[in-house]
Amino acid sequence: MSAYYCTECAFLYEEEHAACPGCGGLLEPWGGSQEAVAPARRGAHVDAPEPVRDTRPYAEREPDRGSIGAGFGIGMLLHLLQLLVVFEPFFLLFFGITQLAYMLPAMMGWAIAGKGRTVGGLAICLGVTFFANCLLFGLICASFMEGGWH
Repeated sequence: MSAYYCTECAFLYEEEHAACPGCGGLLEPWGGSQEAVAPARRGAHVDAPEPVRDTRPYAEREPDRGSIGAGFGIGMLLHLLQLLVVFEPFFLLFFGITQLAYMLPAMMGWAIAGKGRTVGGLAICLGVTFFANCLLFGLICASFMEGGWH
């Protein structure tokens, strides 16, 4: 197998052409080793460097998307703030619904900021709180039923 290189742009070609298809330069037979010719592709540069690999750790390469734990913590702090601002026993029955007034805007704000994992943590906090509120509401309703809770 013979190879030809361009004297102008130093590209390597596996078949003979009248002139370099890239720059029109003069093609001459390449006297390099056959091992170097075998992996060469049509139009591959003879002295092409190896592709540059990013050797940084994965955590440094990936953009910061927040964390689920931070989202859950932020959600719990927002719940605590709501309890401190408006504390009535009757209000606690509808805590799962009223949390939407501040959790949805918080989730949208973090989503716009590109913190998808933080939004996931907020959603988990919202779901856990809603489930706990439903459980509490069911227990209270069952205790007021005829005969009481046994």
